[in-house]
Amino acid sequence: MTSPNDRDSILADHELAVLECVAAGMTRPATARHLNRSDDYVKTATRRIFHKLDAANATNAVAKAFQTGLLPRSADDRRRLIDVQRGRLAAQLASSPPQRQSGKDVPR
Repeated sequence: MTSPNDRDSILADHELAVLECVAAGMTRPATARHLNRSDDYVKTATRRIFHKLDAANATNAVAKAFQTGLLPRSADDRRRLIDVQRGRLAAQLASSPPQRQSGKDVPR
């Protein structure tokens, strides 16, 4: 494992941005929209993150990132991740079509 001082030498800034989105629970398409990048860009960055952290999956990568200090545990940083989650939810709500109601309670 590495120390927090090695943070910049492990992952590039764009990879850290992707990792923060992964830690916030964002899907690949939502991460792409949030970072204004393509889905392939996020896919490649995620693959590189997994390789650099020797992680088998997203959960493992996030756990290792917290353990090594790549993702800090300060209150400010946690609030930033929560803001990313809120942005994800807003993007999902904006992109999803309105739900159709069925049954007797649909006004005519």
